[in-house]
Amino acid sequence: MIKQFFAKKNLPNTVLVNLVLILFLNTTICIGQELQIEWKQKSLTFKQIKDSIASKYPDLELARPYAQMYLDKAKLKNDSLEIATGYDYLARLYDPLINIKYADSVILYSLNSKHKNFPTVGYQVKGYWLYQMGNYQEAIDAYLLAYNSAIEKNNIPRQIESVNAIVALKDRWGDSKESLILLKQQLKLIKNQTNYRTDFKEDYLYNLYNTTLSYQRNKQYDSASIFINKGIQESLALQDSLSYYDFVFTSGINLLKQKDFLKAKDSLEKSKPYIDNYRLQIYHSNLARVYKGLGDLEKYETHLKITDSLYEVGKDPSPDLRNIYSELADIYKSKGDVVLELKYINKQIAIDSVLTANENYISTAIVKKYDIPKLKSERDQLIKQLNDSKSSRTLENYSAISISVVLTLLLAYQFFKRYTYKKRFQHLMETRAGDSEDKKNSAVESASQALDISNELVAEILTKLEVFEKSKGFLNKDLKLSTLANQLETNSTYLSKTINAKKGKNFSTYLKDLRIEYAVKLLKSNRKLRSYTITAIAHEVGFKSSESFSKAFFSKTGIYPSYFIKQLNKADA
Repeated sequence: MIKQFFAKKNLPNTVLVNLVLILFLNTTICIGQELQIEWKQKSLTFKQIKDSIASKYPDLELARPYAQMYLDKAKLKNDSLEIATGYDYLARLYDPLINIKYADSVILYSLNSKHKNFPTVGYQVKGYWLYQMGNYQEAIDAYLLAYNSAIEKNNIPRQIESVNAIVALKDRWGDSKESLILLKQQLKLIKNQTNYRTDFKEDYLYNLYNTTLSYQRNKQYDSASIFINKGIQESLALQDSLSYYDFVFTSGINLLKQKDFLKAKDSLEKSKPYIDNYRLQIYHSNLARVYKGLGDLEKYETHLKITDSLYEVGKDPSPDLRNIYSELADIYKSKGDVVLELKYINKQIAIDSVLTANENYISTAIVKKYDIPKLKSERDQLIKQLNDSKSSRTLENYSAISISVVLTLLLAYQFFKRYTYKKRFQHLMETRAGDSEDKKNSAVESASQALDISNELVAEILTKLEVFEKSKGFLNKDLKLSTLANQLETNSTYLSKTINAKKGKNFSTYLKDLRIEYAVKLLKSNRKLRSYTITAIAHEVGFKSSESFSKAFFSKTGIYPSYFIKQLNKADA
């Protein structure tokens, strides 16, 4: 995902890197006046102002006047680089439109600077806010300028950051060929660094994984296999178990494309315990095709329906859904079930309208089995067939489906998204903390999976987990399964099996869910926390990045944290 970037100009940046992006829009006049007096009386240096900005974290309301003070002082000294730095600080503290203007000022004042971070950081900050506003093509342009600027300055970390952002955006636009070129350049860049496997471990594995996906999108499955095998070897060598199962999952999809159905089934099922909710649609849609390849048409249909059900619950549109619905339509066409055939044709038309309207998905390379005119023609023929049959019950069924589809086609996607998110927000507000978990645990208990662990030991582990949850031990960003096992005085295998059986999820999902439930509870009750940036909130509740926090929040609640916060503030207004 897209990362937020911060200038690192001769600073002790551990605190400044975590500086929040958005403040309350109204900073009190008296605070600003006091700071101006302090500046005039004590003649604060740039370093002292920087330290003051850092010291105000996380009291974000006080940071903006210091950033303005920094800019004012820079202008008095007529120092272009310091002026650019002042605008850089301010470009994180307002709404996106204002921040973009400040980012433009960073670029303007540092365009001819010899400093390694400028004007690169200006382009990166601008790209970030354009991305947040949904202006993806303009965001790509900004990141391309950042990348070229970083190349000119031989700034390796900024080059890697910029490429990561460009690849993420290109993937949204469906431009996998260009992504592949960029990934190859990035891999070469990473490998040229000393100790790249350790110093650039995350970027290295991230590159191998995305390269695999790009090769698959380009239907170069043999090349994808090479990178999958490399990724598996490296993730094992670097002891990164999460990356390992990511590559196993991708291997299953690649083996499916190569029609090695038995091995594909094995890899997909092996990776399932480590798949988050975000990718369950992908898992079931690919497993459906595995069963089709194996000749098990009943399970093929079952997993297609599960994919459809997951979409109905999460409303997370995916390009793959186009084929899912066309395949379901074909199944019921072969069975002579006109009503269900029509239902899935209409669903395909509806999802296509959503994907086309959604700026998150603009593709020039998707090959559709049915284009929209053909689908509508087939639908009209089915309507005629239903009319000729003079079956009033069937006509009523069709009418209900048809009206729903027509409405979906007529309404703009933004309305669709707003309506869906509002429903999810209301559900979240009505749900008490722990409700969903209690139901989940109850369901798991009723399933009563057999464990090769004594009941006494399981009970002991569950008791200790309860203490762990109440003490909020899950807020530790560096917590691992082995670390928690040591804390609970058991081993990783027993702990993992107990969580899987009694909590109904793997350790990673268990940890994320605890953090998201805590975040929801905290945001409901703590107005001040809502003024923090998503990055700051992520750190507050145990996540290492805003990307992983937002993804986990959406997976758990069906809405993004920024939307949740906005609606909470509206409700309190």
